[in-house]
Amino acid sequence: MASFELLAPARGEHKASAVFIHGLGGDVRKTWTSRGAPPAVWPAWLAKEIDGLAVWLVGYNAPASRWRRRGGMHPADHAKAILTLLYDEPRLASGELFLIGHSLGGLIIKMMLRDADIAEKSSANAKSFLRRVRKVAFLATPHTGADLGRVANWLRVIARPTEETGALSDNDPNLRTLTQDYRKIAANQNIDHLILTEREPLIIRKSLGVFPLPPVNLGAIVKPDSGDPGVYGFDPIGIEGADHIEIAKPKNERDEIYTRMRAFLARAGAPPPPDPAEEVQKAAIRNEELHERSFDEVRELRKEIAREKGVPPEVLKPLFERLGEMSLSLDEMREKAEWAVAQILAQSVEAQPKTNLGGDLDAVIAKARELLRELRTAEALTLLYENDEADKEEALRLAARRLVRLSEIARIQKATFDYAAAKETFREIAKLDPTNAWPLLELGDLEGISGTTGDALAAFSAGLAATRAARDEPNAGLFLDRIGDVLRSRNDLDGALKNYQEGLDIHRRLMAADPSHAERAREVSVSVNKIGDVLLSRNDLDGALKNYQEGLAIRRRLMAADPSHAERARDVSVSLERIGDVLRSRNDLDGALKNYQEGLDIRRRLVAADPSHAERARDVSVSVNKIGDVLRSRNDLDGALKNYQEGLDISRRLMAADPSHAERARDVAVSLSKLGQVEAARESDAAARGYFRQARDIIAALARQAPDVHVYNNDLAYLDAQIAAHCGK
Repeated sequence: MASFELLAPARGEHKASAVFIHGLGGDVRKTWTSRGAPPAVWPAWLAKEIDGLAVWLVGYNAPASRWRRRGGMHPADHAKAILTLLYDEPRLASGELFLIGHSLGGLIIKMMLRDADIAEKSSANAKSFLRRVRKVAFLATPHTGADLGRVANWLRVIARPTEETGALSDNDPNLRTLTQDYRKIAANQNIDHLILTEREPLIIRKSLGVFPLPPVNLGAIVKPDSGDPGVYGFDPIGIEGADHIEIAKPKNERDEIYTRMRAFLARAGAPPPPDPAEEVQKAAIRNEELHERSFDEVRELRKEIAREKGVPPEVLKPLFERLGEMSLSLDEMREKAEWAVAQILAQSVEAQPKTNLGGDLDAVIAKARELLRELRTAEALTLLYENDEADKEEALRLAARRLVRLSEIARIQKATFDYAAAKETFREIAKLDPTNAWPLLELGDLEGISGTTGDALAAFSAGLAATRAARDEPNAGLFLDRIGDVLRSRNDLDGALKNYQEGLDIHRRLMAADPSHAERAREVSVSVNKIGDVLLSRNDLDGALKNYQEGLAIRRRLMAADPSHAERARDVSVSLERIGDVLRSRNDLDGALKNYQEGLDIRRRLVAADPSHAERARDVSVSVNKIGDVLRSRNDLDGALKNYQEGLDISRRLMAADPSHAERARDVAVSLSKLGQVEAARESDAAARGYFRQARDIIAALARQAPDVHVYNNDLAYLDAQIAAHCGK
C-alpha cells in the first residue's frame, strides 16, 4: 500500500513539487534522515531554500526478504499504485514535478514514466504528468540490476526472496528493456537529470547482545556501470565517502550530496516538448515566416563566400541546399561551408598519379578537379557520374576504373556532408570489391556520425568478415577493436571484452611472429589497455591493474629500445597514470603517488626537449593535478596547493597562446576549482569562493559559445553549489 506525505509546503507561490521515493527495505522518513546532529529529514531543507518548491515523501512496503515482514509486490505494481495516488492528489495537479529516487525508487520512477507514456493518448492525467515531469534524480539506482548474490548470505534472501528483490537481479532482461524505453522517454520529454553513484563499499556492523560481531563488507551494492542510466548528455557523478545507504543521508547543508541536489532542483530546466496538436496548427505559418527570413540570410552568406573565393554564387548552391537540410544556425552554416570549401579545394590540387587504367580516366579525374578548383561540385559530380555510367557495361578491367572514380565521388560527398549518398557510394565500392575492407571501415565511421550504432556494428562486422576471408590479420584486429568500441558505447561490456580479447590474441600472434616490430608490440599494449578500461568500468580493479601493468611493461621495453622516440616515452607516462588511477581507487596513495611522479618526470623531460609542444605541456599539468589530488587526500594541503598552482600556471600559458581553444580554457577552470577545494579544506571560504567564481566565469563563457555541450552545464551546477556552500561563512 503506497502513501503520500507532504513534508514541507511551498514557500510563496507554488511552482513545483519534489517527490522523494525510497528504495528496497527503505522507510518514508528514515531513508531521508540526515546523519548530522540533530538528525533531520533533510528534503525539508530544500523547501526553505528554493522559492515555490513543495516537498513530498512517498512510502510503500518493499521488504528485502520475507523473514520479518510480509507482503511485497513487483516494482511495476508499486509504480502503478504510486502513479494512481499522484493522479488523485489535487495538490499535485499543477506545477512542475521533480522526481527523486533512491535505489529501487529510481526504477519505480522509470516505470511510472513508462506507464504514463503508454497511456498518454487516452488519459489526460497521464499526459499532464508526463509533460510536467521536468527533473529526475537517481541516487545509487541499479539500472541494470544489482549483484544480490554477493549479499544473499548476509541478507538471507535466497530462501525467501520478495518480488522486489527478484526484480533487481544483475543483468535482468526486463531492466534492460526498461532502460531502453526510459532513454527514449527522457529524450522525447527533454527531462533534466542528476545521477549520483556510490563510491564506497557497504559495511554492516551488528552486535550479539553487548558483544560486537565482526563487520561484514558487502562491497558496492550498485556497480558504476549499473548506476549509469545511459541518458544522453548526463554523466554519473561518484560521491566520495558515500556507500549505498549514506548516499541518501547528507550530514548537513554543506554536504556535497545536498549542495548538488539543491543546485540541480534550483537551476532552470529545459522546457517541455511542444504539444504535437498545437504545433501542427502553427507549423505552416511559422515555416513560411522562417523560410522567408532564413532564405535571404543564407543567400547573402552564399554570395559572401562566393566573393571571397572569386566564384559565381550559383556554384555553391548545391552545397548550401545540403546544409539547409541540416537545421543549422547561420554561424554553424558558415563554419561548415568554409570547412567544405577548404576540403574541396584541397582535393582539387592533390597530386594525381597515373592510374594505368586508361588515359581517358586520368583526363576525367583531371577535368573534375579543374571544376573543383572553381568549386563546381555539381558539374564535377555530373562528369564523374556520366563517365561512370559509360563504364558500367564493361567487364573486370573497368570495375577497377569504377573503384577509383567512386572513391573520388565518395570523398566529395563526404566533404559536402552528403552522408546518405556517401554511404551508398561506399556500399557500392564494397560490392565491387568484396575483399577490400576500407569502404566498410569508412561506412562504419559514417554510420557512427549519421546513422545508428547498429548500422555501424553491421559495417564493422562485414569488414571483419572481409579481412578474415582475406586472412588479413592486422586489419582484422583493427575491426575487432572498432566493434569493441561500439559495444562498449552501448554498455555491452561482455561483448566489448570478447572482441577486445580476440583482437588482443591476434596482436599477440603478430608480435610473436615478428618480435622486433615495434608497432606490433604497441598494438598489444593498446589492446590490454582497452581490456583494462572495461574491467575498470566493472570495478574489477585487480583485473584492470593486471592489464595496465602488462601494457606498461611493453611500453617500457619499447622506450628502452628507442629512448629518443617521444611517443614511446609518452605511452609509458600514460600507462603509469592509469595504474596510478587504479591504485588511488584502492586507497593505495603511496603507490599512486609513485606512479604519478614517475610519469611526471617523463613528461617534464619531453617538455624540456620540445618546449613549444602544447600537448606535452598539458600532460605535465594533468600529472601535477593528479599528484595534488593525492596530497589533498593525505591532508597535505600545502603540497596540493603547490602542485595545483603549477598546473594553473601551465594551463593559463596555454590558454593565452590559443585563446579560442575551449579545452585550454576548461583546463584553467579545473585548476582554479582544485585550488578552491584546497582553500575550502582550510576553511578559508572567501579564498575558496574567489577561485570557484573565477572558474565559473570561464565555464559560463564556454557554455554561451557552445550551449549544446552538456559537460559545461554539469560544471556550472557543481561550481554554483560550491559558491553557495561558501557564501556568508
